[in-house]
Amino acid sequence: MLTLNETLILIAVYVGGFITNILIPKNEKKVVKFRSRVKINTIGTSVKDNKFYNTQVLYLGKPANNLYLVTIELKNDSSRDFEKVEVAIAFGDGVGIYQSYGTYFFHDKWNSVPLEAKYQQTFRRVYDEWQLKTEKQEVIPNTLNDEMSLVNKQRIYNVDLFRRNSWAKFEFIVDNIKIQDPLPVIDAKHKNIQVVPASDEQKKKLTDLIWMASIGTLIYLLSLYEIYLYCKTVPSVILWTTITGILSGLLAWALY
Repeated sequence: MLTLNETLILIAVYVGGFITNILIPKNEKKVVKFRSRVKINTIGTSVKDNKFYNTQVLYLGKPANNLYLVTIELKNDSSRDFEKVEVAIAFGDGVGIYQSYGTYFFHDKWNSVPLEAKYQQTFRRVYDEWQLKTEKQEVIPNTLNDEMSLVNKQRIYNVDLFRRNSWAKFEFIVDNIKIQDPLPVIDAKHKNIQVVPASDEQKKKLTDLIWMASIGTLIYLLSLYEIYLYCKTVPSVILWTTITGILSGLLAWALY
């Protein structure tokens, strides 16, 4: 059974652990979750049904299959800023990107987000080579076809400084050979960032809250037993109960 002095030492260790957890810059290595939201709107679909009717969708005067407007919002609601965040967005097979545009909201205005430099060079080279061979009606090598297929369904943007509590928006006009929503895969190419759907992150926060409450309650109950044994006056009981309650909550938050 712990003495009162040992109990006080234990509480001091709790405080020290909490302060250490705050002051040591291990937070810099912690993975931060960016929340993503995806909204998909149908622009038009092509239907071939000889029995009833046929509809044909055109984009810039050229036939298309099924056009969709895909809007992606990516938010950094952490307490940290991140430099040079590459945001990669890719669609599945059968989907081609016709137009794409990235913006970043800061200082009450939207700023354009450029493509990542190396990706932009690759994109321009592949597109120019493919277009030249198509115009000359030359045989297109398989390697060039594969590269064209990749850049046609993927974009990589570069956000120079993704500030805390800010967000970026990426909009796409895509063509899908299937009549179904073209779901994008979103990734931030940064070792300390993980992209998760907003709904999943809300569930994770609720789970974290439950665990922190459970840990804090357990520590609090254990401390109350020591207070019951060694605190003999009402003021001391009130004082140490208050202190223990605060420290239990802080320690639970620091540990989890």
